[in-house]
Amino acid sequence: MKRHSLLALAVVSGAGALFTACSSDSSSSSATPSVTSLAALPAATGPVTSSREQAIRPASAGRALTAWHDNDGDNWGAAKSGPMCQAGEMVMRMLSDAAQPDKILCYVGAMEASGFFTASYNGSNRFYVLSNPPTALVRGQDGRAVGDMPIKFNITKTGAAITDFKMWMCMTTSKNRAADQMEYVSTSLTNGTATVTSVGVHAGAGFSASQRTVATGNFNSSGDWTSKNITNTGSFSGGAGASAFQHKQQLSLTQGTDNYVLNGYFNGYHGGFSNTQTGQIYAKIQGLNLSSLATAALGDGTAYYSFTFPGPGKDSGQRPTTYSATRSWNGDTQSPVTADSGVYYSAVNGQTLPDAAAISEPSFEGAEAWNCDTTDQTVTTIDMGSNSFLGNASLQAALLSCNSQYGFSNNNMTDCRAANYDEPSH
Repeated sequence: MKRHSLLALAVVSGAGALFTACSSDSSSSSATPSVTSLAALPAATGPVTSSREQAIRPASAGRALTAWHDNDGDNWGAAKSGPMCQAGEMVMRMLSDAAQPDKILCYVGAMEASGFFTASYNGSNRFYVLSNPPTALVRGQDGRAVGDMPIKFNITKTGAAITDFKMWMCMTTSKNRAADQMEYVSTSLTNGTATVTSVGVHAGAGFSASQRTVATGNFNSSGDWTSKNITNTGSFSGGAGASAFQHKQQLSLTQGTDNYVLNGYFNGYHGGFSNTQTGQIYAKIQGLNLSSLATAALGDGTAYYSFTFPGPGKDSGQRPTTYSATRSWNGDTQSPVTADSGVYYSAVNGQTLPDAAAISEPSFEGAEAWNCDTTDQTVTTIDMGSNSFLGNASLQAALLSCNSQYGFSNNNMTDCRAANYDEPSH
């Protein structure tokens, strides 16, 4: 699955993010938070600043979320924990969706700082067209250059403080000259409470994908989240024959300073199976290096789950295809440990699994939809192929920094069927 995000940068480098919301200082006063620039809007995937939990075995590294991009089931063989594989796949996938507005807003903030965009207005729609996007920055599904990218903004302020931001983004592909809406992003800030919404609908040769992700919580006057929950509905499919896959999920993720609580369900198929796989899960997982998705990793954890794999696994006939239990794992080795020895066992044991209802395809709803038409509007055109854009060294460095911070993709689907779902011997 490929995504058409604004400025899908091909090169990853750079250091810190542009978001002041990612500060780790928790000693700020209780003043009502105020955001005055697009670059400072809270990031949906930003860390949570609150008290850390104690009595957790320190994991040295865990397994990086980016490692779940592997499309090789052998990486999760019989020595590795199946519940960790499944939980990590879900966490990675929903954080990848949540990162889309973060990356887009980071790009917009970088261009605002360089004078290409402006947030110095209140209440009215503003229209931009990004023209001549270089293929080094933006590519269509077929890898070729894309055409114009119409964008609509709306910013609401109280004084100098931004209280509401909305953006609609379209793309003109090289094969279809009519612009199609790809993204809708909104951020609402009210008395220290933030809501970040992202809707994406993408389609191309051999794939389709859509997602709706909403991050809500409180943030302090330094711009740090002090509490946060992310909900995600996602659907993607692609391939053909033995390579065909489909995945749908409905998930909730509560993020702490050093842990995630995952609750939700999924269905789909992998490897061309026509029968649907299903899963329900409640899990608590140690989070490591959560200041950036580029470094975030999952450590020790415990999951209560029910997974069903109707198709045969790699060891077909040697195990049942339905697994329902409470299991724990070691995050460094990804190996199973006895359930009641897990650091989060008491927090997970006895929880109720969510009902696995039908999962609808996310789409643009109501005012989230835009027909991409800029006719009769005052439009500012930004020539991305111009010397003033490409030759602006600070802008290019900032864009690369955004990609380093939020360049997180869920292009592949990890096959967890061959992993270990059994309780190890005491």
